[in-house]
Amino acid sequence: MDRVEYERIEYRDKYNFWHIGRREILREALERVIKKTENTILDIGCGPGGNIAVLKPFGRVIGIDNSSEALKYAETKGYDELREDNIQSLSFQDGSFDIAASLDIFEHLENDWEAIKECYRVLKPNGILLITVPAHPFLWNEHDEYLEHVRRYKTREMLGKLRNANFTVMKHTHFVTLGVPGIMVRNFLKKIFPSRREKNVYNEEPSSIANAFFLFWLRLEKRFIRYGRIPLGSSLLVIAKK
Repeated sequence: MDRVEYERIEYRDKYNFWHIGRREILREALERVIKKTENTILDIGCGPGGNIAVLKPFGRVIGIDNSSEALKYAETKGYDELREDNIQSLSFQDGSFDIAASLDIFEHLENDWEAIKECYRVLKPNGILLITVPAHPFLWNEHDEYLEHVRRYKTREMLGKLRNANFTVMKHTHFVTLGVPGIMVRNFLKKIFPSRREKNVYNEEPSSIANAFFLFWLRLEKRFIRYGRIPLGSSLLVIAKK
């Protein structure tokens, strides 16, 4: 990603329903499995630093990214340490972390299996891995292409890879349920009206009313996720244990 894209992400972190609602869902999900606050945490692919609000309450956070440009934006966010590093060949010793977070990262990797194994390696015994990825291959669209995604995940694909790496899956659920019909309708309209296709989909902003409604909806999903599992949504959340 270029500098302009990181600026857009940083801007959206502050107001966009997806960024805010996602953080709230992830933080509550972690609270239900993490009982201490003196953890050593690895934020994998930290980007401009939006994940710090999710992870900081649980301990000391080290952020890594393969982009020095992204790390410049993360410098003021409150990380205890930042490093330029590669998720498929991490520079940390075995068993270094209590928690590792890979939030919308695996979908960018041709070889996500190597990254999953690296996450397992650097976690301590009983360490927790927090994952989000885009869900459902049938939702693939130009948004994925613009963000340089390699895939969207089926649930059984993600869980299978984690179990093959010897992780125990503790929790998994979809979220952003309204994203499914929204993306399907959008994809349908773009097939009928090719002129509607925009390369840079980040230029599309929800109105303040729409933004408030979708944030309200994600907060409803957060309450449901406390006690159950959502079978359909444009994002997949998984918590696994080493």
